[in-house]
Amino acid sequence: MVANVRFKVVRENVHVQLYFKRPLFNWNEVHTRFFEMIYDLLGQRLNVQPSEFSTNPTNTLGEARAKYNVYGGGSSVSLLADRIAFEFPSLAPTELPIVHEIMGKVHDGFRDHFSEIEQGRVEVQDYAHLDIGSQEAVNTFLNRFQVQGVAEAFGSGVINVPSAKFTVISEDGSWQSAITVERSQMQTSALFGATQLSLHKFTPTQSYLEKAGVVFDITKRCLLAVGLENEDAAT
Repeated sequence: MVANVRFKVVRENVHVQLYFKRPLFNWNEVHTRFFEMIYDLLGQRLNVQPSEFSTNPTNTLGEARAKYNVYGGGSSVSLLADRIAFEFPSLAPTELPIVHEIMGKVHDGFRDHFSEIEQGRVEVQDYAHLDIGSQEAVNTFLNRFQVQGVAEAFGSGVINVPSAKFTVISEDGSWQSAITVERSQMQTSALFGATQLSLHKFTPTQSYLEKAGVVFDITKRCLLAVGLENEDAAT
């Protein structure tokens, strides 16, 4: 039995979409309500400034957006007609606690500020560079997933670049997850892991911590399935 390879997250991109069961059709004062919600929930913690709020003027409902840029940077929380979107690019591991705090406060506080909206499915995309120690360790790990038929089909004229990919779906249809692990283009001693997760059967009263716990557990199991384990056993 091959031992699991332990990794350390170097950089991570997190994208979460909380979809509504019914779109938000009446946009009268929606932007104001969203901005007030963000200020009430995060204002003191993050010193929220008016310049960090923006709108997208449009005549198309699908393009309507109220947006909060965290500290005025690339990370954001947006309200659209059919969902709340969280975008957190290029995160260092030390930034993850504040990211989870932001998502938790907005997720749990949304019910009070937009009581007419019922949340539905959750879509999570996580893209992370996973350091496993050396370029040799990367080669050894990925060689587990060599497809022998490639050499037979192409002969000596190509370079076989192996990667791992699979999709798993729960029997009850409550979730599905797809994962890809390949060579990182950012760091020679790292792998690049991409996870796409859909959660379909949450109740409206479930908290952020409950949903996040399910996401973390499924992601951990997907990585273990290809032989990867986080150095932080609590993650």
